[in-house]
This record gives sequence, structure tokens and C-alpha cells, in this order.
Amino acid sequence: TYLTGPTDGAGSVRVHRPGDGKALFTTDVPRGLTTAAVGPGGRLLALCTAGGAPQVWDTVQGRKLAGAWEKARGNVCGTGSGADGGSRLLRFSADGRRLAVARGNTSTVWNISGGREVADFASAGTTGFTNAVLSPDGEFLATADDEEIAVWRLANGGGQVFHQPLAGAEVSSLAWDPDTSRRT
Repeated sequence: TYLTGPTDGAGSVRVHRPGDGKALFTTDVPRGLTTAAVGPGGRLLALCTAGGAPQVWDTVQGRKLAGAWEKARGNVCGTGSGADGGSRLLRFSADGRRLAVARGNTSTVWNISGGREVADFASAGTTGFTNAVLSPDGEFLATADDEEIAVWRLANGGGQVFHQPLAGAEVSSLAWDPDTSRRT
């Protein structure tokens, strides 16, 4: 599946089927998107609109899901421009059970079922998180910033279990080893 939507102003966000491009789900947003993520199999959609709180949609049922993300502290989605136009990352776990948002120096993870916050933690870097990816089982979050790569265990609020200083190196992407019996 793939996503189309406005980046500047109100409009329709659509989840499309690959191949023929048929729209499988459509919703309207009142402001431009700052970031978005399509969950596994296209069944979930997370949206951040400028100045708004994150939204999570069940694209099969066509309904917005309620959760703590709707009342997230601070300006989670950003304004999309100016000093607050910085990087926002939305990521689903491979099983669709969890959603992570990284914005500036803060990252928060929520359970989709029940909508409760699982973990909230801060970056050690000066520029904030530049990349994030949930483990296939949704139990860990790997992050990168300008200082380090870190892995956070999401049980008990998100304690850091690994970090590797970057010593001037840059991270272009993060991924988990597909063999989930090994954490790399």
C-alpha cells in the first residue's frame, strides 16, 4: 500500500492499493501533513497534521481510533514550518500493536489496542531524533540522533538497554535483523 495526501493545506489523505492505485481508504484533513505512516497490510494509518495531535485510523473499518496520542503533551505534530518545522517520525511495529512518534528530543510509544502510553524518553543528542524503528515484536525501539544509536526496552516505561556513540558518523537508516531471535 502507499499513501497520498496534502503537504500544504487541507485536503484528502488516501491509502492506495499498489498495482492499480485504487483508493482503499480516504479521510480529509484540515491542515497539511507533517508526517504519516501506513501500518502493516495497510490496515492502520497514523497522521500528523500541522498544529494537531496524532490521529490513528482503522482503514478497514473506516474509523478513527481513540487513544492517549490524542492528548499527547507538547506540539507532537509540529506546525510544518519555521522553528517548529523539524523532523517528526511516525512508526508502526511490524505487528501493528504499537505506534512510535519521535519529535525533536522526545519519543513516545503507544499501544494501539487500548490507546495507552507505553514509554516516553529523551534523546541524548543536540539535534533530536533523526531515525526510529520498532522491533518486529514491538518490544524495543531503536533510535538515532547526532550523538548515538540507542535501543530502548519499552516495558516499564522505556529504559535504554544499548547505546553506541557515533563519534561523528551519520545514520541514514535503522533496521532490525529479520531473525527476531537476535537483536542487532
